[in-house]
Amino acid sequence: MSMGVPGAGETAARMRQLMRERGVGVTGGHSMVQVGCNAHSFMSWDGCHPDRGQVYSMLHLLHQQMLPPTPPHPNHHHLTLLSHKCHD
Repeated sequence: MSMGVPGAGETAARMRQLMRERGVGVTGGHSMVQVGCNAHSFMSWDGCHPDRGQVYSMLHLLHQQMLPPTPPHPNHHHLTLLSHKCHD
């Protein structure tokens, strides 16, 4: 649902209602991640996989590597000095 499109929420709600009425289901996404020499297969939002910690750690690492670099805050040095001052 996009909050920027007028009526998108109502449209999505209506679509979900029609799917329920007609017995239409949605198949979850299936993914594989290789950790070391082992391939891990899981469904989207799978909280039961025995190695989910490793899988989600790898996904987090990949996500961090794909993010664009964040420019430093203009007051970075000032904020750092204040944080050191508070700990004295």
